[in-house]
Amino acid sequence: MHTGDRILCPHCGEHIIVKTRAVRNDDGWKSAGQEYFCMFCTRSLGPVQAIEMEDSQTRPSIGKLAALLNATPPPPELRLDDRGPRAHFCRDCAEFIAHPFLSRCQRHGRDADPMGDCPDFTPKKADDTPAEAAR
Repeated sequence: MHTGDRILCPHCGEHIIVKTRAVRNDDGWKSAGQEYFCMFCTRSLGPVQAIEMEDSQTRPSIGKLAALLNATPPPPELRLDDRGPRAHFCRDCAEFIAHPFLSRCQRHGRDADPMGDCPDFTPKKADDTPAEAAR
């Protein structure tokens, strides 16, 4: 039995989806594990068995979703480096003049939105960045 399985409750006889809840010690503060329970009659269906799952193919929820979509789940891809494609925000442009009341674009001679995108983007030099961005 796993969380999300559909079964017939042995206590109330209703068709249910299995859920889990924390089991507390006698003092009511410390957790003693988890148990499956019926959503209708709230009676216990047994303790949760600890299963070591390392591969995403063996996890029940991923496996069920992959079977439903007739596909295999893609491996997770995380990129924490700064080498990916970047947006060319006006605030990062060398031609951007920041002011508390009105920010301007020096190249086009008009008001500029700091989060705007411009095809004539010129990146700032490393020494042009403000002290806040250097942190």
